[in-house]
Amino acid sequence: MTIIRTFRLALLAALTGLTATSCLTPPEYPTTPSIEFSSVRIKRHFNPGPPVSNRADSVFVTISFQDGNGDLGLSNADTVPPYRYKNRDGSINRNYFNYYIQPFVKQGGTYVPVVSGSVGEYNGRFPRLTNVDTKEGPLKGTLTFRQNYRLGSPFQPGQEVLFEVSIVDRALNESNKIRTTPIIIGGL
Repeated sequence: MTIIRTFRLALLAALTGLTATSCLTPPEYPTTPSIEFSSVRIKRHFNPGPPVSNRADSVFVTISFQDGNGDLGLSNADTVPPYRYKNRDGSINRNYFNYYIQPFVKQGGTYVPVVSGSVGEYNGRFPRLTNVDTKEGPLKGTLTFRQNYRLGSPFQPGQEVLFEVSIVDRALNESNKIRTTPIIIGGL
């Protein structure tokens, strides 16, 4: 009798659990990705001795994201238009990247963008966050992007920097832009 009662309670609990989970509706997020700053950290790579340019810092920027249809990330196969690396005129295509990061350095009390010689020098690509055959749906999570900076270019040791970040989905919808908290590059 006790075994039958235990079995009934277990079956009732299982059915109640299935019913409860089938009633949950997925969250609704806009189809344009939305991001928030989570953290920035630095890992120092000390190479003893001069010159300073032999030393580097790895910067790890973590953001949280939400996307309504989950079309985030690019695969290695995503190299045809609009994701081709170079445009027809030979210039670098901004759409090749899906993680945009702009460094800013503190000068005279304000942060100014670090201007590089080429489009996308600091930008990167992150892989697809869902399988190709996964049903389209809301997606939420975190991304950590690592960038190495050799000291002396573009930053001098001891400079205060921060980063502005945005991401783009496969439909080329760009998220909001966030700024990290400042860090000191090449400090001891």
